[in-house]
Amino acid sequence: LTRPYSDINGIERNLKFHVLDYNQDKASKFYEQTPIILREFEKLYGEFPFWEDGCKFIESTFSAMEHQSGIAMGSIYKNNWKEFNTTLIHELAHEWWGNSLTGKDYCDIWIHEGMATYSEALFLEEIYGKEAYDLRMKYAIRSTKNTIPILKECGVLYNSWVNTADQDIYSKGALMMHSLRKVVNNDSLFFKSLFSIQKDLSKQNVSSEELILKFNAILGNDYTPLFDWYLNKTKPPVLEVYFDKEESLVYYKWKGEIPFYSNEEVFIKQEDLTLSLIPTLDYQSEKIATSAPFDFLFEQSIYYVVEYKKTK
Repeated sequence: LTRPYSDINGIERNLKFHVLDYNQDKASKFYEQTPIILREFEKLYGEFPFWEDGCKFIESTFSAMEHQSGIAMGSIYKNNWKEFNTTLIHELAHEWWGNSLTGKDYCDIWIHEGMATYSEALFLEEIYGKEAYDLRMKYAIRSTKNTIPILKECGVLYNSWVNTADQDIYSKGALMMHSLRKVVNNDSLFFKSLFSIQKDLSKQNVSSEELILKFNAILGNDYTPLFDWYLNKTKPPVLEVYFDKEESLVYYKWKGEIPFYSNEEVFIKQEDLTLSLIPTLDYQSEKIATSAPFDFLFEQSIYYVVEYKKTK
């Protein structure tokens, strides 16, 4: 199957889809989304990197794999997010993050998987709005184990796909980028950094350290402490919370100093009530309407986890 596509430079291309004949009809309908996904990624990251090889999709017996210019896709041909399939979004994002900008060592594999996972959220935000982005980030939180750092030991043979708990390279990598975006607090500058990095480091092997230095240079600030925390620590920042049911009070504080996020808000919500809190290293309290526990939101802030304490 072929589908015409006018790339970001206005050049007419043909996208190619190699499918088994008995799947032709459903595959043809399924791949209608491809030009839309490709267009959004070209806007985010610049020109598709491999037009000299083409942009192809090949039906496979496994779920998916991001081969350069020839992405393998399974034969389910169903969408899981309204009109779109997040696996297709993810694998196509790899043409930039993984195939063009490639980690220098296996320890840098978060660059591939974290950025492709975050690309899912960015695409959904562009198509469906902020609520879709927030929902995709909530799914990332639920799937993050926080038991093994996502930056691996360099110079050794290692495989993150064997151990489920080691696959935080996907979701936690995405949550790290979400946190960077919140701390930068300037979407225009943040998206400029993604575009510029793809332009300047296209078709190169890049280490985590080199990529962090590049982010710092474009963003005009030293975000090394943020990257170091999410890449090398087992857990993200921890917010300790204690509920005093008798007094209808919630006590809260950061478990430790967060060098890149001080004097910033977190938000807690229960039904229609939302409280804005500015945690410090000491317990503070806030009056609540009922004694029922709150559901903590993260959309307006960095990725952190909540630890509920029985005593202060």
